[in-house]
Amino acid sequence: MGGFMDDHYDYLILGTGITECIMGGILSMQGSRVLQVDRNKHYGGECASLDLQQLYARFGETTEDESFRKYCIDLVPKFIMAQGDLIEILAKTKATSYIDFQTIKGSYVYRNGRISKIPSAKIDTLKSPLLGIFEKKRVWSFFNLARDSPDGASSYYDTEKMTAEEIYSEYYLGKETREFIGHAVALFSDDSYLTQPAKNLLKRIRLYMFSISKYGHSPYIYPLYGLGELPQAFARLGAIHNAVYMLGKKVDGLYREGGEFKGVVIDSTPVSCSAVIASPEYLPEKCSSAGMVARAICILGKPLHKKGAIDSGQIIIPQKQVGRKNDIYIALLSQEHRASPPGKWIAIASTVMETDNAEEELKPAFSLLGEIDKKFVSASEMYVPEASKKEKNIFVSRSMDASSHFEGVCEDVHRLYKEITGKDIRTFLDGTDR
Repeated sequence: MGGFMDDHYDYLILGTGITECIMGGILSMQGSRVLQVDRNKHYGGECASLDLQQLYARFGETTEDESFRKYCIDLVPKFIMAQGDLIEILAKTKATSYIDFQTIKGSYVYRNGRISKIPSAKIDTLKSPLLGIFEKKRVWSFFNLARDSPDGASSYYDTEKMTAEEIYSEYYLGKETREFIGHAVALFSDDSYLTQPAKNLLKRIRLYMFSISKYGHSPYIYPLYGLGELPQAFARLGAIHNAVYMLGKKVDGLYREGGEFKGVVIDSTPVSCSAVIASPEYLPEKCSSAGMVARAICILGKPLHKKGAIDSGQIIIPQKQVGRKNDIYIALLSQEHRASPPGKWIAIASTVMETDNAEEELKPAFSLLGEIDKKFVSASEMYVPEASKKEKNIFVSRSMDASSHFEGVCEDVHRLYKEITGKDIRTFLDGTDR
């Protein structure tokens, strides 16, 4: 075929999702020769943002809406924690140069049949209807404990040995308060965290508090023109450092000689590389299922009205409020974030599936949203690399999880970097390994 396909690469990366593009950008910054390929004709993988025509086509439909280019609709509902790991990676690689961000106006929780704003300051906590009169001061004392516990380690308690449930009991926090803290603040999607080390709970609360203090409205920020801007930013970073990107390419599988891995077959041509990094859909034989996630993209003709219009925000529907085992998340976006044209709003709902009926599982979200102009419902399998199928120089990322943020994605980036280089990614981010 000639050209780029005849060269040897240090890393051949399959897929242009956020995880793969972060890895491509960082490895190219370190001087590695990187080729990144995607079977789609757009960047992003699961983290792509599509215009309206692309979205309709993805679901086998067509639209004659002339404003289709004014939509940038995400395939997954996630926001960025303002003080989370992704912000650190963006800032320290200087990928922020390629993205503009906007704050998300609020974070909300559904309880007892109504939507309430999650408090963003101490005075809001004291006024909030989410907490009982006698609980409010105890909750703030508990939050102070989390604030003063870097990485979840407290000078007052052994948070490695204590469970989350035990540390709640130390502060005499009631059942509904525990639900509020665990699901609306710490952002756990189910109750399995209660029997895990309290360190995990305090660490998540601390992240939420520091993130919300950054801008004051909510703990989240969002890239203008959609989440697809994130992988594209790292692709631009990689291109500056001589990484090569190819879209719309057929990936036929791994290339071997005498049973030994040598590269990847792309458009029927073997391409030589020292190692491959792949999104799960390219090497499903190396993965196992971690369950299914239901998602629904909804186009609305008016904002959600609950004591005032909600133009942007996250709504959390805790599991027990609607008789489920897993929370439901709703991400709300508008023209302010360049997600839609004026007069239209985007709502994306998701949850871990507990049955085989995605639409039925998301009914509580549809009920809150009210009238929906158009709805696209899907069920996607979540994959994780299987340890027993691990092979030298072949590295596989995890599918996007059902959480409402990117902290799980960043954990996967840390894991991959460690497996590939043998080093902690912080040695790179802090500038000691560049």
